[in-house]
Amino acid sequence: MAAAKVTAVFALRRLLSLLAERRAGAARDLWSSRALGPQYETRAEVKMLRSLGADASGMSTVCLPGCADDTRCAPGMKCCGGACSDVAKDVLHCGACGTVCKAPHSITSCAAGQCTVLRCNP
Repeated sequence: MAAAKVTAVFALRRLLSLLAERRAGAARDLWSSRALGPQYETRAEVKMLRSLGADASGMSTVCLPGCADDTRCAPGMKCCGGACSDVAKDVLHCGACGTVCKAPHSITSCAAGQCTVLRCNP
């Protein structure tokens, strides 16, 4: 889970705890688990989640931006680091994911999946 998501979860838990304290005193912590959706957890998964302390389980039913493989990318594009990249033009993913166009003291470009030097820096 990304750090921003973890921070948001703890901030939300803190806010809910403060609201509950104002209304009725101490609040009981509730824990939820999240799963990719749409899918249902098996009985074994529910049992495991309960043993880990989850009070509820939920899933996302919304299509999220980004990619996990090339199937969500347009033709000619590749899934690189969770985002679709045009490997024919992208200087950070030139020809393949993670192939960065760089050369000492120069400005580089990616054309047709090949790194090229545009010009030298003074």
